[in-house]
Amino acid sequence: MPIKPIHHWIPIMFCLLSFATVSKSKVVDYRLNVSEQRINISGKEAVGISINHSIPGPTLKAKVGDTLRIEVTNHLDTETSIHWHGVLVPNRMDGVPYVTTPPIAPGKSFVYEFPVRHSGTFWYHAHSALQEQQGVYGSIAFYPEHEANDYDEEHVLVLSDWTDENPDQVLANIKRDPDYYALKKDSVQSWLRVLENGSEAIKIRFNNALNKMGPMDLSDIGYDAFLINGAKTSNLSHAKPGTRVKLRIINAAASSYFILEYSGGPLKVIESDGVAVEPFTAQRIRMAMAETYDVIVTIPDNKAYEFRASAEDGTGFAVAHLGHGALVRAPVFPKPNLVLMGMAGMDHGSMGSMPGMEMDHAAHQGMQMDMAMPAKKKSAPKNKVAAKSMESMPGMDHSAHEGMQMSNQDTTLRHVNFLNTYKDLKATSVTTLPPHNPPRTITLRLTGSMERYVWTINETPMYAADKIIIKKGENVKVVLKNETMMHHPIHLHGHFFRILNGQGDYSPLKHTVNVAPFETVELEFEANEEKDWIFHCHNLYHMKLGMGGIIHYEGTESSMDLMTHHSEHSAEHGNQWFTATEFRGFSNFAEITTQVMKNNDYVILDARHNYKKDYDAELSYKKYVSQFVGIYAGGRAEHERNDISHQGIVGMEYTLPLLIKADLRINTEGETRLGLGNQHQLSDRVSLDWKWNTDKEYTVEVDYTINKQLYVSGNYDSREKFGVGLSLKF
Repeated sequence: MPIKPIHHWIPIMFCLLSFATVSKSKVVDYRLNVSEQRINISGKEAVGISINHSIPGPTLKAKVGDTLRIEVTNHLDTETSIHWHGVLVPNRMDGVPYVTTPPIAPGKSFVYEFPVRHSGTFWYHAHSALQEQQGVYGSIAFYPEHEANDYDEEHVLVLSDWTDENPDQVLANIKRDPDYYALKKDSVQSWLRVLENGSEAIKIRFNNALNKMGPMDLSDIGYDAFLINGAKTSNLSHAKPGTRVKLRIINAAASSYFILEYSGGPLKVIESDGVAVEPFTAQRIRMAMAETYDVIVTIPDNKAYEFRASAEDGTGFAVAHLGHGALVRAPVFPKPNLVLMGMAGMDHGSMGSMPGMEMDHAAHQGMQMDMAMPAKKKSAPKNKVAAKSMESMPGMDHSAHEGMQMSNQDTTLRHVNFLNTYKDLKATSVTTLPPHNPPRTITLRLTGSMERYVWTINETPMYAADKIIIKKGENVKVVLKNETMMHHPIHLHGHFFRILNGQGDYSPLKHTVNVAPFETVELEFEANEEKDWIFHCHNLYHMKLGMGGIIHYEGTESSMDLMTHHSEHSAEHGNQWFTATEFRGFSNFAEITTQVMKNNDYVILDARHNYKKDYDAELSYKKYVSQFVGIYAGGRAEHERNDISHQGIVGMEYTLPLLIKADLRINTEGETRLGLGNQHQLSDRVSLDWKWNTDKEYTVEVDYTINKQLYVSGNYDSREKFGVGLSLKF
């Protein structure tokens, strides 16, 4: 039988190859049910939202080439949604209500279906309201078609923060008072604490005030618990000595940064945000919200070793244990001394270099690190130089574990003591963009005010901002300039971007980047998608108030069902009104102030009565045109000594150095008035307020905090003399 020419075999070979490819790939089905659930995490019963009756939801697993099909059913009485964080999906599957995907109505289901295009560690979470804070999140593990494992077992670690309060109430609380949770966190920045820390703290406080910066803080919320896989303590494995364990770590917290450390030695970093990086070891890792890291750790001995995720503000931690035997605890991450934090303490998240940070490493004294490749049997220490270096680190107390022998990674790997920036991340292959694509540069200013708890981009909340137009085929550079005192983890949907961190052609790929206070970060990506993609701060409360935007591909349009409901998403991105009322009843007068506020817009009612015939009332609309300047107009009614007057007023409020509030106004009778005022936190519970104006009116008031709603107060007023009473805030 004559042999057929090769071109006759090509169709047959193609069919066989196609059949082989199809036979290896498969459709992976999951069903997720979102429902309300009573839950007790902190010792107090609270309401959470679970996925398949679990917080977090199940881990979704698939291989590259598979098709993932997830049916999500909503058992809530409000809309929900699921976003596949970091996963490259078709626009319609991205899961942002009214932007890419319809919301899932109560009692309804939606099927998300997309091909698995890349391996790595990712996660999913609600993109509706504040449901992520309540428990709507879970992990994703995508595997390559053919994986050569360099580890013996793996575990997923989902880190999160938990509050027993309804998160809508949490947001309302911090809108009324951004320091609302300071007392709960034991982080009130009082003058007593400043004085207790001496001249350096006084200098820092004074310099900050001169620069119109309030007292420092690292987080907004006072949480009731921090969790790993839904628990304060998780037991992962009884692995034997020498076992190499891969940890897929996900920060699914709503607004908490975590410091990671393992008592069995350094963490070998192999992936960041699901993308491979040139391996290196790190003693500690600082992890922003929404980031993921894959690391490998080793079980050194017949003991249980602790992986600890500590909240950066020092208010709590969660732990996971690996191995079996006596427990070796991870080092305690110390609570930062905030009164010793100035500008130098905020840049790049350099927690390790912050003044006043005393490093407590009580778990490491005498530790001898065997940095050779891990073996299945315990080996003698080989690198005493590294061990000596660890022992001699300033501020480290290693007395707890004298003589401990630990096995870990190869000494040829780079080592960093604290991975708290991106400069040590290096891609394993060239990541440069196509050189012939036309360039486009976009500058985004991260703006806002901690004092008023307003968060925006380019001083505009997302619901009111224009879309950012790009074209397919461009190389887009984004310059992120943080002009605020807070850290912001910025996440871009639908794309991986290169962080320009000094690694040149090997700049790492990520989907989320933390931008430290007053820092500028540059990133770039190839515009290779279509339609609309959201980008936003992944502090859930910052995003809810509007710190985000939409990138739009020119020449493409969203589906009609999204356009129909387009305006309905605005409440998710800053279009929301809040109220704050303070009633103060003293023996000499009563006073009420009510504010209705949204972003930079305020409607304010002030009224006062002295229990006789005298009263004054003022209604105004105020617009903040910058962080420190607000202009207003309104009307005033006044009854004093049988004289009744009504005037229109216009004025300007301006924040002076030393955080003194200046108020200059003129009324319709041509009278001008300048007022000054300030507030001082004397101790954790005692504050002093003073006000003065050029009409020779002044008030000095002292408040004692019973709780964040009720205060005992005393005052001296130039018109009404001494008085005592209660203040109520709600």
